[in-house]
This record gives sequence, C-alpha cells and structure tokens, in this order.
Amino acid sequence: MITDTIKSRRSIRTFQEKVEVETEKVLRVIDAAQWAPSACNKQLWEFIVVTDKRIKERIVTEAKAVSFLQNAPLLIFVLYPKDINKEYFANIQSAAAAIQNMLLVAYEEGLGSVWIAACGERRILHKILNVPESFLIVSAVALGYPKKQPVPPQRRSLNEIIHFNSYPKKKEKRFPSFHLWNPEAILDYRSKGIRATSPSEEFFENLSAEAEFYKEIEISLKYIQVNSVLLDILSFSGNHILEILKRKALSEVYIHDVSEDIYYFLEERKDYLGLQKVKINFQLGTLSEILYTDNYFDVVTCFKKLNLIHYPQKMLHEIHRVLKNNGRLILSLWNFFSSSGINYLVKNTLLEKDSYITNEGPLRPLNLFSITQELERTGFKIEEQIGVTILPKRINQFLKLKNSFSRTWLRNLSSSAIIVARKE
Repeated sequence: MITDTIKSRRSIRTFQEKVEVETEKVLRVIDAAQWAPSACNKQLWEFIVVTDKRIKERIVTEAKAVSFLQNAPLLIFVLYPKDINKEYFANIQSAAAAIQNMLLVAYEEGLGSVWIAACGERRILHKILNVPESFLIVSAVALGYPKKQPVPPQRRSLNEIIHFNSYPKKKEKRFPSFHLWNPEAILDYRSKGIRATSPSEEFFENLSAEAEFYKEIEISLKYIQVNSVLLDILSFSGNHILEILKRKALSEVYIHDVSEDIYYFLEERKDYLGLQKVKINFQLGTLSEILYTDNYFDVVTCFKKLNLIHYPQKMLHEIHRVLKNNGRLILSLWNFFSSSGINYLVKNTLLEKDSYITNEGPLRPLNLFSITQELERTGFKIEEQIGVTILPKRINQFLKLKNSFSRTWLRNLSSSAIIVARKE
C-alpha cells in the first residue's frame, strides 16, 4: 500500500561506498516525477543528473552545499522556470510534487534518497551546472544505496496540527514561556528533537567545536578514573559522554534520560564512532527522579541540564542520593546574572518573545548563587567553580576572542559556570 511506503520511507544521508545506481532505476525515479501534478498541467520541470565526482566536489566546495552531497553516488537537481506564476509559488509547488514522487519510487526501488534544499548557493550552481537564468534550481535529491536504515522519528499527533474551518484564535504561540511547559511536553519535545535534524555522518562524528565543551571534558577527566562508575544526566545526543568514552575506556557507564528514543540514538551514534565494545546502561526516569540505587556512582556529570528542569533542587537531591560518599558531581549551568541572562530576561519578559528553545527542550538561566547554596544544603562541598565567558557571545565573536575562563569573583558574572562538588 502507498501508505506503508509513505510511512516507512526515511531520509538517507549515508550511502554505500563505490556502489553505483543503475541507470534503469534512475530513469524510473525521474519518470515518476513527471506523473506528479503541476500548475495548469504545464509539466515544465527539468532534471540534471550529476554523477561526475569533480562536479560534486565543486558543488560542495564552491557552491557551499551540505558536505555529504560529495559522497552521494548520484544527485538529481530539479529545475522549474522562474516566472511560472511565481506570485503563488506555482513553480515551487509543481517541483515539490515531483520530488515527493521521486522519493517514494526511489524507496520502492531499494534506493535511499534525501531531499536537499541546502544544495548550494544558486548563483554559483547556475554556473557549475550551466543552468539558464530563466530556470529556478528548486532543490536536489541525493540517491544511492543506503548504508543503514535510520530509526523513524516521532510525528506530532493529528490533534496538534488539524484545525477545522479556521485557525484557533486562542492557540498559544509555538514555544510558550518556560514555566508553561509541563514535564510531559518536555519529554515529548525531547523525543522528537533527538532526530529533528535527521543527522548526517558529520553529525554522528563531530561532537562539538566549542572551547567550553572541551573545558567541561577536561575537568571531568580529572575526576573520572578507569574503574569509575559514571552516570550522565539527560545525555540527549551524547556529546559529552561519548567524548569522555573516546578518551577513557570505562567499564561501567550509565545514562539517565526521559525517552527510549534518546537511548536508541545514542547507541547508533556510539557504534558509528567505533565504540561498539562500550556498554552504556540506560534507565528511563523523569526530570526529577533518577531510578538508580543509592550510593552507587563515583562520578555524576550534568552539563547544562538543570537549565531545562523546573525544580533543579529535586534533581540535585537525587544526584546526591545515587553518589557514593566522596563521589563527585561535575555540573555546568547557564547563569542568570550574566550578559546572556540579561538578554534572556529582556526577550522573554519585556519583549515577550519565545523562550530559548533547543532540540533538547526549553532552557532558562539559573541563579548561580542559589544553586551553589542548594548544593551545600544538599550535602555537597564545592571544590571548584569556573566561570566561562563574561562578555556577550557576539562581542566575543566580533573581537575574535576565545572563551575566557575565570576562577576569580568574575566567575559569578560569567554566562556559564562549571562546578565540581563532592558528596560529604
């Protein structure tokens, strides 16, 4: 059934190497495109099939297309005349209908495909592909035999997206203020967000380029020994835990998160990084409850996860419970009393703009002083506290400054803080 094909098709960004796509299959894919509906049935689409390695390299290096296109066995660029009823986007709609047909037939042919809007700067693409100026390069489709079949992402419920007769007047903005998110909404958002970008090979491989990230890793490794039992809180895409595992072979590693989808994604990414032998234990919990036994872990890491929890005090108490005596908590957080905290306050309170949302969920800055007090009340002794970045990020970028780290009183005004606390 067509419904089964629609629901089981996946976007493929990683293809089998040195396996060419048969010409007959390519022709069947493009033939399916011309059976799509088009504005006034004009059928004015045209297609450029690119197999030449040098041209693919130029598309990536000169036109700045997404880099995985260079490794796709075959690219199909979809063109449509620019001036065909452009007021109503008839050219784009016609090409889009053709592309959807191509994706479905490619899947039936056993091929992997992905629809790419970011296929390069159009002005440069026109030159590389010798496309007349009268044509719009709408998009591209990459084709090849898939290396693996990705796990399907969750879909929004029909109740969320269907409105009868008119759009509801009282419908909330897409991303409400932080305090309006309940735990169920955050759980649902995180489950969908883990695959929101349908990650490519690059995403699986590149953990982070931020100096702050590597500072967090550097500090963590001071306290994590080979025989340490480690727990990472709300790992999500696993950047920190996987970087730690790349640098130190640990025998007991655990994660705490609120969705099994996150665990499956993390396992997939771990295997891609060549860490198949490492076993990561997973326990499904909540944003306020860790379902592991008391006094079990030597080190717990929690990198900016308190910023998405409504009651961080509860999580700190849970972390204290599962840590062994003299065990360490490596904690980082986004600080309210900083330039970025003020920016958040202005946008969300005065301008009433959307909350700060990442794929992980809604974030809000925390009072660093209150968190350090809560740590001490909970039974922790703070051993280290480092401030990261005092100036606003854009000023840092403008001045071409790297992240600055402070152990002086200035740390209290830093955008982020890294804290090492020992359970007493």
